[in-house]
Amino acid sequence: MQSFTSIGPMVDVAALFSVIAIYSGAFLPVVMAISFLLGYSTINTVHKLSRTFVSNGGYYSYAGKTLGKFAGIFTGLLYIAYGILVVPNISLFFSVFLSSILGLYFTVPGIAQVLFSLVFSATVVLFVSRGLKLTLKYTVVAGFMEMGAVLLLSVMFFLAWSGTPPALTFGGGTFDAIWTGVIFGILAFSGSGSSIFISENVEKPSFTVPRSLLTSYTVSGLIMVLSSLSLVLFLGNPGLQSYMGNPLILPFLIGSRLGVAAFLLFAVFGIVSAFNLCVSYLNALSNSVRRMVSENLFGDRVRLSFRPFFLLGIVFALTVLSAIASYFSAGFFFMFAAIAGAVSLSYISVHIIMNVALFRIRQRFSIFTTIMVFISSAFLVLSFYYSLAGNQYSLILSNIIFAFSLAGALLVTLAIKIRKTHYDSIAIGNVLVSQD
Repeated sequence: MQSFTSIGPMVDVAALFSVIAIYSGAFLPVVMAISFLLGYSTINTVHKLSRTFVSNGGYYSYAGKTLGKFAGIFTGLLYIAYGILVVPNISLFFSVFLSSILGLYFTVPGIAQVLFSLVFSATVVLFVSRGLKLTLKYTVVAGFMEMGAVLLLSVMFFLAWSGTPPALTFGGGTFDAIWTGVIFGILAFSGSGSSIFISENVEKPSFTVPRSLLTSYTVSGLIMVLSSLSLVLFLGNPGLQSYMGNPLILPFLIGSRLGVAAFLLFAVFGIVSAFNLCVSYLNALSNSVRRMVSENLFGDRVRLSFRPFFLLGIVFALTVLSAIASYFSAGFFFMFAAIAGAVSLSYISVHIIMNVALFRIRQRFSIFTTIMVFISSAFLVLSFYYSLAGNQYSLILSNIIFAFSLAGALLVTLAIKIRKTHYDSIAIGNVLVSQD
């Protein structure tokens, strides 16, 4: 359930689908199906690596063990660069989402959105600080509830369909718009590998973790393709055009066409899903950073003085900065989409490295696994290209944020490499547990 809640299916319905629809229009279900099916090749890479190595370091450990210490450090820093942006980013979504709900009844001032974002982030941080045992119990219960809510809402959408299919037009005007949408479609599944970061905390990790990866990915993927199709059919042509122009209109459309019960279901579980996603992602990030600290990635001083709440404090501080920047500049939804794009680019980069890592130890696996590595790499590189080639909406800002993350990770890695004594003391010690 850790992997399922990290994906946040209801958040995708409430927020990410709208971003994809801006580019891909009525092809939203096609984009989700492409992302889901091709994503199997990518999740297969993580599946194979998680069967071979056990470490809460996750991507960092996989890269370090197979490609060398330098690649491991760079991967770990890049993962941190986008991992610490997830909670601030979802906090922006929460602020926009709650404002759109409340806005149906009275005017919500802009400063209230800042407060919504900060309160949400603080609540997540405080809850995660209570420990992994409590949060994992919560995600199991809340995850099943969210799964049921998304399926129920999808059924309501199908039942409300008029029977007339929407016109298949692209939001961006060209076929390229599908691949631009796929960038965000990839992001919809970006939390699917989060269970690898708690592998040391479960029994039989070389069996339990890989199984959870495939199960959660399959279930969540089918649910999201189904829900995206039901949403497009529910909206129809007029509703879809309104949705593409104003994503925040969805709560109003649900309430006006399906009634108060559907409106409350959407509103409550949109918030629950955002909270689930942040808790699961922050658990994964915290465990990974603890592993990096214990393996001396940041030096002896940090290793001896590090406290988990320090990382949580950084996450909250970034929420404050992103909320203030959204309030005084681009707006909350625009900033949400921009940061989401940057997270997606970083996620793609890390998974390209994972493919290289698996290819490096391909002798342990079948020829089918090697073929899947090439399919995944082609899919990720193509998506990466279209994201950089895009020049509309928030993609330019996404590329800028990503470039800073990439450059920062590389510069810090080089700085650590230059300090030879520190570099030599880093021991990426994930354990080989099985072979295929």
